[in-house]
Amino acid sequence: MPVTAPHPVFDPTPVPARGDRWAIEDLVGPFGVVTEPQRGDTRGWLPPEVSLYVASSGDVSTVRGEDIPGPPGVGGAGRGVNDPALARRVAICEAVERYAMMHARRFELITATAAELGADALPLDDVARCSSAELRRSGCPLVLPDPDAPIRWVEGIELISREPRLVPLVMSHMLPTRTRQENFWLPISTGCAIHRTPITALLSGLYETIERDALSVAWLRSLPLPRIDPSSISPATQQLVDWYRDRQMVVHLFDATTDVAIPSVYCVMEAPNDTRVAQNVACATGFDIPAIAEKAILEAAAVRAALKERLNTPRRYRDFSEPIDGAVYMGRASRRKAFSFLLDDVDRRPASMPATRTFDSAEAELAHVLRLLGDKGMAVYAVDMSPREVEQVGYCVVRVLVPAMQPMSLIPLAQYRGHARLRHEHPAATGVQRTRELNPWPQPMP
Repeated sequence: MPVTAPHPVFDPTPVPARGDRWAIEDLVGPFGVVTEPQRGDTRGWLPPEVSLYVASSGDVSTVRGEDIPGPPGVGGAGRGVNDPALARRVAICEAVERYAMMHARRFELITATAAELGADALPLDDVARCSSAELRRSGCPLVLPDPDAPIRWVEGIELISREPRLVPLVMSHMLPTRTRQENFWLPISTGCAIHRTPITALLSGLYETIERDALSVAWLRSLPLPRIDPSSISPATQQLVDWYRDRQMVVHLFDATTDVAIPSVYCVMEAPNDTRVAQNVACATGFDIPAIAEKAILEAAAVRAALKERLNTPRRYRDFSEPIDGAVYMGRASRRKAFSFLLDDVDRRPASMPATRTFDSAEAELAHVLRLLGDKGMAVYAVDMSPREVEQVGYCVVRVLVPAMQPMSLIPLAQYRGHARLRHEHPAATGVQRTRELNPWPQPMP
């Protein structure tokens, strides 16, 4: 159903920009939320017109709670083409977003079982889960969701019905679990977004959730995705493709759109002459095809730059500890065979031309996305995660969750292979695989 107005926790009033300065920049400094962003050294792995900035939140233990273990700080990165100022600001926004994910002190937490909460809570039966084979393997960190186990919940909203719902804290925030029963979910940044308007933040969170679903389904099901027709991308994006081609690298763009008709572009960057980073991937989702194609390429390029800095990675899956470990492991030239379902005979594969669609307003775009998800019977949950200091400069941070979609997991031993999403029809699939037939390789997207 269309959404005509946001939930009261989301104030739709835009906050005017302060001249050439973004209000979020007020949170930068030695006493702010994030440190001054630093320009990244791309070492020639990005085109010269692409700028890369990184920012850090510093020590977040005081807002996370000193009694809660976890990493002392979090960071963010921003990229821009011919716009270093934008890249710097995006890095600030992402660092603030990550800060918000570890900031739960302003919320009243409820400890209860899902059975006790009933219809007032997100149904744990809808949550992705590991297969029985995964759960039996030594090193799998997850358990099955237990509706009779007490866990922590935070207030949220189901966006399609517009009804308030409680959401498991482990799914909304990146905070360590307190009990084994909360270990049914791997905390990750998917679906977390920051913006000056709640509507746009919700859209960004939704698109990222759909993107991660698309790339996870494509990888786990080893789908031979159709390639994107070159006429679908912009001249600027083609220049990026050409820049890499001139350096003996091939940029492959695939249509990863699922049964939910929201376009996703999957990028594989292939460097046949590089033994350490021979292939890496990225993905982007939205209705502006040239824009998401460019975004996917820039994401893959930035990932490649990061992978070049890593010399070693654990050999055993159970020892993977960093988000980038899977991408490093899968980037080696010896792993090329794992990408054969995507890269073999790619030139003979049919071309796809997903259509760009425009909307009169962000509200209309959000309503359309929710309608498409609702038509598939998918519930959509959102949590306002905005710390007060972020609200005070006119920004909001939200978390979006679509339990019916396939989560992206960076843990090889916990890929949620038991989720019903992997048995749905897909435009690029000719059938449905059994669980034991799913892709055994780690997720290459960091």
